[in-house]
Amino acid sequence: MLFSIRTHGVGIMQTVMKKMFKFIANQINNLSTNFLLDPTIKNLLSKDAKLFRKSKDKLRSMYPPKNAQELAKKLR
Repeated sequence: MLFSIRTHGVGIMQTVMKKMFKFIANQINNLSTNFLLDPTIKNLLSKDAKLFRKSKDKLRSMYPPKNAQELAKKLR
C-alpha cells in the first residue's frame, strides 16, 4: 500500500476509499440478506425485541448484557 502511494501519489486514496466503502456495503447487504432473513434467526430476534419492548420502561431503554449473552448463545 505504501509503495502504491509513493508511486501514484495520494490521489489514489479517494478511489481506494470508494472501493472500500462499496466492499463494506456489499458485506452488510450479504449479512442482512443471508443471515438476518433466515427464519430461525428472524424468529429469535423478533421474540427478543418483543420482550424488550414490553419491559423498555423498566430497563430504562437499555438492552441488558445478560439478554445479549443469552441471544449470542442461541445464535451459535
